Amino acid sequence: MHYNNFTHVRNLYRMSGCLAVSLEGRRGGLAMLWKEGVDVSIQNYSSHYIDSLSQNSIRFTRFYSHVYPNLRSRSWDILRIMRSMVKED
Repeated sequence: MHYNNFTHVRNLYRMSGCLAVSLEGRRGGLAMLWKEGVDVSIQNYSSHYIDSLSQNSIRFTRFYSHVYPNLRSRSWDILRIMRSMVKED
C-alpha cells in the first residue's frame, strides 16, 4: 500500500500519527497508526520492521518476514539484532 493510502486511513480513523513503510518491488508494507494523546517514539524501522516505545515504556514491534524461503535466515538475523537492542530492567 502506498503512503498516500495510509494517510487516507489515518484521516479516516482520526489518528494523529502515522508511519508507513513500503516494501520495494512488492505490494504491501508495514504501518503504525496512533491516536492523539498517545506518546509514541519510533526507535528504529526498515522495510521489514517498525520498533517503537509508547507510554510507560511499552515496546510495540511489528515484523514482516521475507516472502522468499531462501531469505528467511535474514529475517531471523534481523530478529536477533532487534533482541540485542532491547534493554531488560
